[in-house]
Amino acid sequence: MAEIYPFSNKILVLLSEAPKAGDTHRWLAQVAAGLRDCLPQPERCYVFLRECCDCCVKHRTIPDAEILAAVRFGYGLTPQTNTPRVSWPERNDQFILETLGASDVPLIFDPAKDTGMSAQEALTGLFGPEELVCGAWVVERPIVTPAAEWYKAGLTQFVCANPMRALQIYNDEGKRQRRCKANVLTRRWIVAEFDQPDFGKDVQAKLISALALLLPLKTVVDSGGKSLHAWFHCEGLGEQDAGRFFYTACALGADRTLWDASKFVRMPGGTRMKDNQRIRQKIVYWRADENTIGNIQGSGPAQSTGGV
Repeated sequence: MAEIYPFSNKILVLLSEAPKAGDTHRWLAQVAAGLRDCLPQPERCYVFLRECCDCCVKHRTIPDAEILAAVRFGYGLTPQTNTPRVSWPERNDQFILETLGASDVPLIFDPAKDTGMSAQEALTGLFGPEELVCGAWVVERPIVTPAAEWYKAGLTQFVCANPMRALQIYNDEGKRQRRCKANVLTRRWIVAEFDQPDFGKDVQAKLISALALLLPLKTVVDSGGKSLHAWFHCEGLGEQDAGRFFYTACALGADRTLWDASKFVRMPGGTRMKDNQRIRQKIVYWRADENTIGNIQGSGPAQSTGGV
């Protein structure tokens, strides 16, 4: 017998069409949070979302772990931490237009160029040789190993932008975990990804250049798709100052989910699998000098070794 669910108007709008590529994480979390009142049992929410993804999401296969993570988030089942939950802003189109039109924001790299750097060279510049780095060919099978031992980094799709504490840790249920917030040693990098469908890479490059006035920009990676991933150095900043920077990035259209310090991003110089083809995730910008924490109120843009 079919069940009738008392969905709110907001959920009906979300369910009226499948999420677009790049928006699936956010869509799942929003739907799960909205279903909490009408589906008190999280396992029923999981079954419903699993059926929705199998039926309607065509751009990629959604793994069970991604749906379960959305359910845990929506139902407040994620472990409690001392870090307060922040409501990151939606993109602010007026702010974006003003930023794109600002004459005092120089474009510091060309998104069409390729520095030619390899993934192993990038890891050497982003992590110490003995620091533990979490990466993966597929999201569901993370690997943690010292940076110097990522011999096949160039074939890898994903990497966690921050060093890990251990090869694995155990959660409260006694299960082993490799990639999770509890296993992140420190927040060293904030990655801003501009995956908005109406942002070309030239627009993304200008927005990234504007953010580089606030924190030092280390590298920019072409995802092999439509977006750029910009790595900003934040180690040594307090969470409040780092959060202020990320708030600005979100207002400019950056992916709000990347505040999670254990989130996977594209491996610099790695390889993306798309439609059974291998696409290089080229490094279009690299700042070769030593990292220094900039003044979040404003610091000069870096000069690029691979820019215009």
